[in-house]
Amino acid sequence: MTEAIDNLGDLQGPGSVAGIAGQRAGGGAGWGKPLGSMLSALAQEFGSYSSPEEIAVLLAGVRLLVGAGLPALDVADAMYASPRVLDELRDGSPQAAKQAVLEHVRNALAELRESFELPDSGVPEASLRTMTAAGFAAGEIASALRSAPDLRDAMMQADSPQLRQMLPSLHEMFRDLGRSTHGDPAMLAALGARALPESGAQSAWFEPYLSRIRAAQKRSIGELRPEDHPERMLVSAPTPEPVEENSSSFGAWVIAAMLALAALLFILSRC
Repeated sequence: MTEAIDNLGDLQGPGSVAGIAGQRAGGGAGWGKPLGSMLSALAQEFGSYSSPEEIAVLLAGVRLLVGAGLPALDVADAMYASPRVLDELRDGSPQAAKQAVLEHVRNALAELRESFELPDSGVPEASLRTMTAAGFAAGEIASALRSAPDLRDAMMQADSPQLRQMLPSLHEMFRDLGRSTHGDPAMLAALGARALPESGAQSAWFEPYLSRIRAAQKRSIGELRPEDHPERMLVSAPTPEPVEENSSSFGAWVIAAMLALAALLFILSRC
């Protein structure tokens, strides 16, 4: 059920947060590299004060959410915007995290509908597709509409050059808000292209998006099992306990030393 993730990259050496995230966690996939880059960014963002095992559990939970059909952009946005999502992932409860992500995305879609006063004003679906293709999650589009006064007007003009000119500054705005994933717009754009709802009509955006969310809601993730996730096994393998020297083992060493000494004296006496 989970999508394969390619090597996430070793950004700061094998012992770093990114090094843990950078272990190979499955076979290669066409979009594994951008997803892996996103996970590396999230690991560094949320793993500063976490143990290696806690980071591994977080990453494994994100893999399960994406594998259940949730767009990676929306999962990342929910982690930034909803403390509940992050808490559930850190606790190793991906099913509960999935419900929190679904709630976050549904609220974002409802806000977007309200922002454009549907159905009276018409839907700027071409503009929504442009923003998704540029790497913005549904919740980020809704947030940007609240923060950038000119964005709504630019989006109401289908395929507006003004909108395309605003995209780099919107990435910068989210980066300044602490979202390190927006430090690599090309990576987000690759994931955005994957997240675009599949439809025969290029203008469709809302209904296919909702269909994808409903499909993800029906998929049960279940418990996170360590044996299914190499990144968790990497840091949670039991370490052998050191052998403690007790009195019996110490006594055995003394007896062996005495016997060796006696043998040596015997040999010397024969020389």
